[in-house]
Amino acid sequence: MNETQSKAVLDLLVEEGKVKEKDLFDALERCPTEEMKRCTDVIHNLMCKKDHGSEDVEPECEFWNEDQMDACWNRDEHLTWLKKTREVMTELGFNNESELKAAVAAVRSSIEKAEKTKGAVDLLSFVLSHIP
Repeated sequence: MNETQSKAVLDLLVEEGKVKEKDLFDALERCPTEEMKRCTDVIHNLMCKKDHGSEDVEPECEFWNEDQMDACWNRDEHLTWLKKTREVMTELGFNNESELKAAVAAVRSSIEKAEKTKGAVDLLSFVLSHIP
């Protein structure tokens, strides 16, 4: 069965109530695609507030610690971040990694423009403050 046929069958099963969308998401969490793993890494890097360590400091982030272990995608913190990633992507309407990356790039661009603008505003304020 090819990808198109598989999608059609799943859509029909969901439509008929034989398979719930939640069941599909649960299955994806048990065996995430490489794309979903990359999306999870992006979301984790953007949202995790825990210390990720340095040469002298051990990381307090369990996701980071689990990443060094075998079968890390079956471990608690990775499963938690997979779920968070699915929730964030659903909430924001992102369907794939490309859309997530485009949004991150747009935010980065906006921040860079804002920093440049702030510099210009600071310069203008400075100049204006020194005009008698």
